[in-house]
Amino acid sequence: MAWRYGIARWAPEYPHFESGALISTTPFSSYSDKDQEYRDKLEEHLAGLERQGLIEAWSDRKILPGDAFGDVISAELERASIVLLLVSSAFIASDYCFSIEMARALERHTAKSARVIPIILRPCDWKPMPFGHLKAVPHDGKAVALWPDTDEALLDVALGIRQAVMDEKPEPEVHRMTPRRLPPVPGSATMEEAVRSSNLRITKEFTELDKEKFLAESFEYIASYFKNSLDELQSRESSVDVKFERIDTRTFAAAIYRNGGAQSRCEISLVLDGHLGHGIRYASGGTRGGFNESLQAEADEHILYLKSFGMMDFARRDEKLTKRAGADLYWNKFLEPLQQRR
Repeated sequence: MAWRYGIARWAPEYPHFESGALISTTPFSSYSDKDQEYRDKLEEHLAGLERQGLIEAWSDRKILPGDAFGDVISAELERASIVLLLVSSAFIASDYCFSIEMARALERHTAKSARVIPIILRPCDWKPMPFGHLKAVPHDGKAVALWPDTDEALLDVALGIRQAVMDEKPEPEVHRMTPRRLPPVPGSATMEEAVRSSNLRITKEFTELDKEKFLAESFEYIASYFKNSLDELQSRESSVDVKFERIDTRTFAAAIYRNGGAQSRCEISLVLDGHLGHGIRYASGGTRGGFNESLQAEADEHILYLKSFGMMDFARRDEKLTKRAGADLYWNKFLEPLQQRR
């Protein structure tokens, strides 16, 4: 089965639109019909991108009677710049998904004409598969079905796709669709004007102000993440009490108590004038005057991201973290004392 979303792009080479109009390319999604429920839920989570005009939905349900199913699917896959593999045991067992759609997607990934993103829906032996070396979502490749809250898992997936879409999107502005016109005659001046390169991505430069704003937004995201997670934890565990305190605009504290005794405490601060640079710092309850980790705002040629010092997890010190991944890093450390065997 297949399902495609289109990324809104500039494409004057498409003759049915005026130069500068929005048209749709992909991502393309390959999935087993046994995972239809997960596919539909993911579509809901991607609705925000669609309403922003960043993507446009397409699915194999739109194939008309009389159309050659395989030819249409193949054409959509070839147009894709991002290919989503909705991975489960059913996906791996499907000859069509595995041997046709996935195989071609990986060929294009190797040729750097498309990006393949595995989405792990249900627990299965996916790491030895041909796509096992690729970074999967949700975070750390934990299957959606294993998350306590499916919506939370699919939000993590949607945020990862958003980052990939924004990386593909050549311009941040939203543009207006212009009236349709007839295709130009081959060899005419109009056709020649429409011919151009598809390599239009240029590097971006981010200022210190951009990085500070990104850090502030990330801090607010982490604060909301902790508060909501604590509220949910307390609703699920009768033996647990929680505390979330906003100390000031740049600091909050969190604590978990079990049977009245403090099990974990932390303080997280947004620092914009520290001698070690700007960052979002994590200090556990027993840390005096110091911190256990810091997330810095960094930028490559296309996006802003968070980067850790590597004090909590040295292997991740070079990883480009999203806001969600940064929040996960701190929350997992905070929850660690309650997950150890007593």
